[in-house]
Amino acid sequence: MRGIHKLTGLGVAKLHRPGYYGDGGGLVLQVSPSGTKSWIFRHQLEGKRHEIGLGPCSVVELADAGELARICRQLLRKRLDPLRPPRCPRSARGRKSPQPDVRPVRRCIHRAHRGGWRNPKHAAQ
Repeated sequence: MRGIHKLTGLGVAKLHRPGYYGDGGGLVLQVSPSGTKSWIFRHQLEGKRHEIGLGPCSVVELADAGELARICRQLLRKRLDPLRPPRCPRSARGRKSPQPDVRPVRRCIHRAHRGGWRNPKHAAQ
């Protein structure tokens, strides 16, 4: 069985050589030639390889990246694609959600910009 959680916080901070460093379970630390570091989740679905960017190391810590990778693995176990949003259940299909009325906002924006148009035809359009 492959190990998981191979990287440590101190180890991540010390890595500077460009390359990919696996933590296990699909979580990978990418170090670019410029020295920036980011987290990637690699997986294979329906015979195709995919990578999901989880964020830069300056924002996403190792523990958070591990949690995101765990969630992605759970979705894959359920045969769900982590890159696609979940589909609406059949019972909710066909129902239309109430659409907000944008006409007042549209009129306000039109009035605000109407003075800047050179041609009156543009305002009519």
